[in-house]
Amino acid sequence: IAITRRWKDEHKEYFKKSHAEWKKKNSARMAAKQMERKAIALNATPVWADKSAIRYFYVLADLRTKRFGEKYHVDHIVPLQSKMVCGLHVQNNLQVIPAAENISKNNRYWPGMA
Repeated sequence: IAITRRWKDEHKEYFKKSHAEWKKKNSARMAAKQMERKAIALNATPVWADKSAIRYFYVLADLRTKRFGEKYHVDHIVPLQSKMVCGLHVQNNLQVIPAAENISKNNRYWPGMA
């Protein structure tokens, strides 16, 4: 993972261009993945969740991306889907972090993890 991350950092423009081309060629695959992610979030959203508070995190991520010129993601502190634990899509389980940090974290880490 560290070697791949270093290579991506050293070849940002090449990676960005080739990844954009891949996404274009695989738009159906990308759409399917996005819908799968939405379905997981919907199933993990209890009726008592504060949807306006959840939307706030997405607005904040967008604002930080525009302000700092670096992509930010809304991260589930406890992952929605993992082999060991599944969190909820609620405001208390969200944070805004740099995309690179979120991607490297994947669903392999959460607070208090043994």
